[in-house]
Amino acid sequence: MDDFTKPAVDCFVESMYSGEVDKLEKGIFEEVNKMAHVFDVSWLTKRCIKFYKTNVLQFENNSYNEILFACEIASRAHSILKQSYYVRLFVRNIASREISKTIFLQRYMADFAELSKRQIDMSLVVAGNDSNIVISSLITHVAKTHKCKKLDKNSLYLLQSINVQEFRQNFPVDYNATVNFLAEVADVSESSEVKGIVKKFAETSCGNASSSSSTDAVKDGEMDCDESDLEENADYNEVEHG
Repeated sequence: MDDFTKPAVDCFVESMYSGEVDKLEKGIFEEVNKMAHVFDVSWLTKRCIKFYKTNVLQFENNSYNEILFACEIASRAHSILKQSYYVRLFVRNIASREISKTIFLQRYMADFAELSKRQIDMSLVVAGNDSNIVISSLITHVAKTHKCKKLDKNSLYLLQSINVQEFRQNFPVDYNATVNFLAEVADVSESSEVKGIVKKFAETSCGNASSSSSTDAVKDGEMDCDESDLEENADYNEVEHG
């Protein structure tokens, strides 16, 4: 319990006695959810899901900070606790509210070099089929920060994580422009890793099944609420629709 703040611990302990979560607030939500997960309190885990939906996702002003707060909770819940349904709820919510993925991701990915792998993965999931949004952020970063002369670790990670086949199929013009851009960077780079990753990106064809990336698992399995999630959370549908 030493890893948690006193308000979060008080909320958790009181809920164990009362069966209610009267003290649950946005500021301690992640800690309480983590305690419910660590101590395997299934009813509290379900109440946390409901709280996320009815409180955290109810953006009063559709402001960037509100959306960012909900996004980071969902991303961390998946990354740390392997709770994938938070991501599903977040993505569904911004779609239903017609919040612009482009505007959100441009700001979310603005400080590209400082993004964690978790945040890059989340960006790809939020972008969904619109993978051109994240590629645009990568190109802007490489052009402004590195003057088109190098690819840093985050750039390489994104190129290896994105579904290149999907990007090429959905945005052939953008794909060709990206290939040309990356080729110029690779030409002046002395890194064999950069040259190899760029070559693989450029040689991807729609018919090459082996070119699908690790992010497919993130989008299609790990960050979706699949049947295994529903089995582990039998009351999920009640929480989701209730």
